[in-house]
Amino acid sequence: MQAKPAESGERPANSPASASCTAGSVHMPSGVSARKTARMLGGFMTAAAMFLSPGTFRAGASFSSVNDWENYNAFYTEQRLGKPQEYPEAYRRSSPIHFSSLLKNPFLMVHGIVDNNVMFQDTVQLSEKLIHEGKDFSEIYYPEESHIFVRDETLIDAFRRATEFFERNLGRE
Repeated sequence: MQAKPAESGERPANSPASASCTAGSVHMPSGVSARKTARMLGGFMTAAAMFLSPGTFRAGASFSSVNDWENYNAFYTEQRLGKPQEYPEAYRRSSPIHFSSLLKNPFLMVHGIVDNNVMFQDTVQLSEKLIHEGKDFSEIYYPEESHIFVRDETLIDAFRRATEFFERNLGRE
């Protein structure tokens, strides 16, 4: 059954995207598994948390994140948010890129350049916006990886570099 967007232009209350829009807390919509969400929307949730709840996390690493729902798979997104032309506010409110100016703490973006799920352009667009905003962020790109990294050397490198990012920004605790 397809969820219908609210008349006010807001996204449907049961969409995965609605989980991140309350600053300071995460409210999971009914029927959305927290365990599954961490795998499905981990990069998105990290970006949303870093931007919408600045200061809550001392650092964050976002892997292959949807940063602007207008760039994502139309079939998937329109079932949850409606068409962007009809519900622009739903897309704006649920896309982390529109809140990047709120970033306060170090942020790492990791993305495969040949990602066939979340287009690499999403991370490039956010990177460009963060540069213009003068924000503290790092980026790591993998030219031969898609959405799910499969090469051992990439996985080892990505996790080593993410670990170093956290050690640098959080210290060894």
